[in-house]
Amino acid sequence: MTYINLGLVVIKPLLAAGKSSGLDLQQLPAGRSDGSAVGIKAWATEKLRTGDLTTLAAITAGNISDDKVRIARLEKRGFIAVKTNGSFKVTLQGRIALLIKRLLLS
Repeated sequence: MTYINLGLVVIKPLLAAGKSSGLDLQQLPAGRSDGSAVGIKAWATEKLRTGDLTTLAAITAGNISDDKVRIARLEKRGFIAVKTNGSFKVTLQGRIALLIKRLLLS
């Protein structure tokens, strides 16, 4: 089993479970909603720029980011939510995107 196939074995059940939480592969670009490695990678990186997932990982680790542009992109994608006290909470979608980054994009 290749590294990518192993990643798909781990990720596909999470995506299925995530649908009930608002995670939807139909948000993928046209023709990419088949659940393939290409489609999953496209979902994780769509409308993001270099460093955005790294910033998300830093937020997950408890580090504070002052990059308002990256924060806005992550929030728009639904990867983070802003709490009432101004801190950030990484959503289920954000955690799945980080898992995809680790398993399929590295």
